[in-house]
Amino acid sequence: MRFNYLVFKTNKYKYLYDGNSGNLFSITDSFYHSHSELIKKIEENNTQHLDNFGDDNNDVADILTAIDDGHFVPLKNHRLNYWFNEKDYIKSLAQNEIKHVMVEMTQDCNMRCKYCVYGGSYPKERQHNKQFIDEQTLINATQLILNSPWDSSDKIFNFYGGEPFLEFDKISYIVDRIIAIDSKIKFYFTTNGTLLNRSIAEWFVARPQVNLFVSFGGKPSEHDSLRVTKNGNPTYNLIKKNLLSIKKINEDAYIQRVHFIFNLFTSKQLFDIDNLLKTDPIFSGLTRPPEISRIDCTDDDGTISDIQKNFEESYKSYPNPIDEYIRRLEMGDKENIFSQYFDDLFLTIHNRTSFKNQSILSGVCRPFLNKVFVDINGDIHICENYRFSTDFGNVNNTIRLENIKSLLEHYKEERSDKCSVCWANKICTLCFKDFENRENSKKILAGFERCKLERNRLQDIFIEYCEILEKNQSILNHLDEYVITE
Repeated sequence: MRFNYLVFKTNKYKYLYDGNSGNLFSITDSFYHSHSELIKKIEENNTQHLDNFGDDNNDVADILTAIDDGHFVPLKNHRLNYWFNEKDYIKSLAQNEIKHVMVEMTQDCNMRCKYCVYGGSYPKERQHNKQFIDEQTLINATQLILNSPWDSSDKIFNFYGGEPFLEFDKISYIVDRIIAIDSKIKFYFTTNGTLLNRSIAEWFVARPQVNLFVSFGGKPSEHDSLRVTKNGNPTYNLIKKNLLSIKKINEDAYIQRVHFIFNLFTSKQLFDIDNLLKTDPIFSGLTRPPEISRIDCTDDDGTISDIQKNFEESYKSYPNPIDEYIRRLEMGDKENIFSQYFDDLFLTIHNRTSFKNQSILSGVCRPFLNKVFVDINGDIHICENYRFSTDFGNVNNTIRLENIKSLLEHYKEERSDKCSVCWANKICTLCFKDFENRENSKKILAGFERCKLERNRLQDIFIEYCEILEKNQSILNHLDEYVITE
């Protein structure tokens, strides 16, 4: 008999999370301090008789009752499964059921953001260079989306970089080419916003299928310290000028089709972002909060980690943003930057009982089914973050199903022994990219370097989640309404 569980405490209470059932229990002080010994005795004795446990009868009785009622569930086997049916998935993949194609237009950028993953501070990542996709490869990439059986209104063709608008001539050509064939397909651009001149602005407004996603690095002073040109010059006012030009040409197009992403080092920056959204005309009239992306320093050379420490120190005196999140929810305000951030953070924990009593690989996608990433050479990858993979084909030929099957089998095999006995396996967000060996792409890492960091992160989220519910048991009920999509 073996149990997967986490014991943790808030300022008020102590808890046990059962990784097998997904259930969360309030526990006594005595059990909190002696849980390892008591549960070890249950595992070793493989019994539910109280006589074997001496003076610990009260705590053990509660455990045994929970086991008997099916609330605290022992691990049945070490078999690990994907959250999806593999046979159905391969069948769908063979039918080219792709919704989202992301194409790397160039590996060059006109900016040198100090935290950029391609800026040289992440040793395992590529760096900015002058390479770009050729026109024929780009045309071939469009066939992945045009040939997909999905309804056209669900399809997305996404331009990625570097800075994609460095290749605007190709972009303009390929967008109009696709529109001529299928006018319902949507186009996404991840851009730094510095190249959105009058010509591009008019081009954008005239094409209702086009959506822009503009990145910011915090409030203006922080943005200008982090998101700079090659010469180190600030960029906020230039981006603001470009965006307001689009807004002046057509405000409805701007409000509906210009979206924003904020890259943050600490959640306390949400206070300044919230104020910025209310005061800067760039953001007036928005119908949805911007996306929030937390900057990951895990694999950096120390440079980005130092920037993060400086940010955390500068925000030391700020209040706890969770208190503001709760305050907004109590007011009935669910559409704000705090909810955007913390709802996403708590959603997995809130829905933790999915796949009850099963050991699953929870953080992975169904490779190539919803999204495909095509690099400048036309090589196909699972996503923009996982491009050191085995050979899955090129846009000049078909996706290699046998290599995808091999990836699924090998990944599950490599992770089964350790992940099946980990309390976090149902709520873990780690995926294929987190276990790859970039020096030898055919072997997944055995070291599991990121697992400890992920468990610590999830434990912190559990603590915050429980502290919120201790104040108001129904305050997070709105998370039940979320529809989880891949």
